Parts: sequence; structure tokens; C-alpha cells
Amino acid sequence: MRVGLVIIICSASVLALTVWRGLEYLQRGRTLKSLSSGTSETSAETQPVAGHKAHGGWHFIATQSDSGHHVERYERWTYRYTVQGLLPSWLLMNWSASRSVQNRGTQDFLPLALFGSELTERVPENWTIFTEVGDLVVQSEEAYRLQVPREPLEAAHQLGRDLALAFLRRGMQGFEVELKNQALMGGQAEALRVYCRHFVTAPQSDPWLQQALHHELAAVRVVAAQHLGSGGRDALLQGALDRALPTRVRREAALALVQHHDHAATLQIAAEAPTDLEDILAPGLVHAPGDVEHLLLPMLEHPSDVVVEAAVHALAQRGRGSAVPRLKARRSRRASRELRVAIEVAIELIQDRGRAADAGLALLPDPRLSPEVGRVSVKEPPPCPHSEG
Repeated sequence: MRVGLVIIICSASVLALTVWRGLEYLQRGRTLKSLSSGTSETSAETQPVAGHKAHGGWHFIATQSDSGHHVERYERWTYRYTVQGLLPSWLLMNWSASRSVQNRGTQDFLPLALFGSELTERVPENWTIFTEVGDLVVQSEEAYRLQVPREPLEAAHQLGRDLALAFLRRGMQGFEVELKNQALMGGQAEALRVYCRHFVTAPQSDPWLQQALHHELAAVRVVAAQHLGSGGRDALLQGALDRALPTRVRREAALALVQHHDHAATLQIAAEAPTDLEDILAPGLVHAPGDVEHLLLPMLEHPSDVVVEAAVHALAQRGRGSAVPRLKARRSRRASRELRVAIEVAIELIQDRGRAADAGLALLPDPRLSPEVGRVSVKEPPPCPHSEG
């Protein structure tokens, strides 16, 4: 009897869940159809999937005045309209026209690829379009001081619906095409980076990547080269060696080569064009073959402690006795406590590697061999003076 009752209850639960899922699917289909047709069966205030109103939080910040007293300053409210589950969860965007002019936040390529230029130009200058785990959020500027906005901001609702409609019409395939256009036609390296990260499955056979490898802008070439393995090595090396390029592009190219363990390229860059790349090259030189000390020693004179410390760590592993005087000279100059400690440790390690063997058994590195290769030195202790007779 109990078994039958359990079976009935389980069957009823499964049936109820199936019906609920079916109703949810139908409701979502009706909402998306309503959104794509530009109409809505419900008001902007209560529309469940096309979007809903939300409000940006406010809080007080305790600031200290000139007289030493703490003053509480209250932030203003913003108005938000959210379209849920519209975009891929991996998509990150935080864009506004005002911040874009200042080169802050997301660049213009992303809203252009998602929604098109006509809608992007409609966004008020101080409004923000951003994503939260797939949700599209339209946020107004701060305009409500000390009070929650009680009435819906229809302009935000309308803009949110129009943006959602534009993306639905374009779809992910259209978004992919627009990313490539932004990269190759507009020269947006970040657009190509998003495309490579989320849409490319076979880089070697992707004609867009091959085309981007020969783009007129080095930033685009470097992004493409990073995804083409050995086929992009020459573009990365040229990018790192060209001192006329922006430092950001050169650093990106050099870092890719070091991470690929391309020792030949690392040695060439360190010899020919190390400027602005020293902190990236030093760790790569640790594992490079041959004599690297002469490439690391000039880095000790760099004005940045970050660069000097990277060189010191590398010399601790690859330096020889000839590096000790230069390390001591650098330690005697003004340096942070962390840097002085790093130099002292490096000197001790170098001296330990080069110290001669005393009586007994010692493992000593041969300076003619690589640091990983050692030799055993056995030396008989001197005879005891009282052993005769």
C-alpha cells in the first residue's frame, strides 16, 4: 500500500514539474515574440522577461574635513532597467559614452557589435550600459538624491527594449560577424581578442585570423599571432623588437614569447630591444641556454625596483662570481628593504655555487657547465701531526 502511494506521489510530482516547465516555456516564447514585434501585452512597469525596474544602491561615505571632523556624504540614486538572461554569461561590458571619451571602461567596439551604431548613439552621455551574468542593464545617471525613484523612467525602459530587440534580430552569429568587422575594418584589437576567446575552435584554419595576422595595425597582428602558435611567432617577434610601437603592444608580444618558452626569441629581444620589457624578459632568461649574465647585469641600473628585483632573482639562479660586485654596488645605493634582502640572498647563492671544496665531500658546480650540472670533489684531510710514532 505504501509503495503504491509513493509511486502515485512521485508520478504526480513529475507531471506537475512537466506542466510547470511547459507553461514557463510558453510564457517565455510569448514574451520574446512580444519583444521582437515591438509590442507588449503588459505595461513597462510589470513586464516580466522583457525587463523590469531596479534601483542603484546608495550609501554614505565618511570623509574627514580640514577641521578633523567626519562628514557624511550621501550618494545619489540611479534608475536601472534590466533585461534578464539576454546575453551570454561570459560577456563583460560596462560602457558609457562619457567614460569612453576618457578611455575608461569598455571600448566602443562592444556596444557597436551588439546593438549597432544607431542605437548606441541614442544612449545619453552619462547613462551606462552594462552586463551582469547575462543580464542587460540600462542605468540612468545619478539624479535622485536621498530618495528612491518611485516612478518608472520610461526612457530607460524604451532604450532597454530597443537594445534587446536589436540584439535578438542580430543574434550570436551576427554578433560574431560584427566582432570580426570591428577588428579588421575598425582595427579594434580587443574585438579580435573577444572573437578569438569565444568563437574560434581551429585557429590554424580560420581565414579571419590569417587575415588579421597581416593587418596594418600591430596591435591586431599581435592578438592574432598569440592564437596561431608557431605560425604567429614572426609577428610576435617583430612586435616586441619594434621600438616605434606602443609599449603596451611590445609588452604583450614579448610576454607571449616568454610564456611560449621561446628561448631564442627571448635572447634576441634582450640583446636588441630590452627597453620597457626588462621585467618580462628577466624571468624568461633564467631558463634560456648559454651565458645570460651579461644581459641581466644592465637591468640592475634600471630606475624601477620592479625591474631590478626581477633581474636580481634571475641572477640568483644564473649569476656567477663576476656578478657579485655589481650586486653589492646596487645594494649600497638607495633601495627598499625587500630589494636589499633579495640582493643579499642572490649574493649568498652565487658565492655558495662558486665556493671551493674543503676537506671531505662537497658538491660543486663547474662554471663551464650549466648550473644544473655539478661535480663531486673529494679531498683527503691533512694528516694529524701526532699520528706518527
